[in-house]
Amino acid sequence: NNMMLRLAAPTSAIKTQLKEMGVSTVDSQGKMRGLTDILGQLGKGLNDLPQGKQLAVLNEVFGKRAIAGGGELLTQALKIGSDGKNAIQAYTESLEAASDGAGKAADMAKTMRSGAQGAIDSL
Repeated sequence: NNMMLRLAAPTSAIKTQLKEMGVSTVDSQGKMRGLTDILGQLGKGLNDLPQGKQLAVLNEVFGKRAIAGGGELLTQALKIGSDGKNAIQAYTESLEAASDGAGKAADMAKTMRSGAQGAIDSL
């Protein structure tokens, strides 16, 4: 939550740091870009910095409490699969597929409602 807030409304120090790395949090219409896009761009920008500077930037952008989670999200944002999607996008799509009407969750609910026990529960 803190990470999203810091990216949505960055302080001037964070804005400066992101700009130096070529990271944009908003699109041309001023709307916030997708988190996976921002993280991917941020991860690529961090790769060009020395390790000590990387930690300072992560601390500035994510804060002390969210730095570990932010670092892991950056790692996952840089893992690109054979389909061209990063690990976060692939995971998000799998969750969306599980929750839509044609997903696995819907199949399981249908199975649980079938049979004698499903009829009794419905009654």
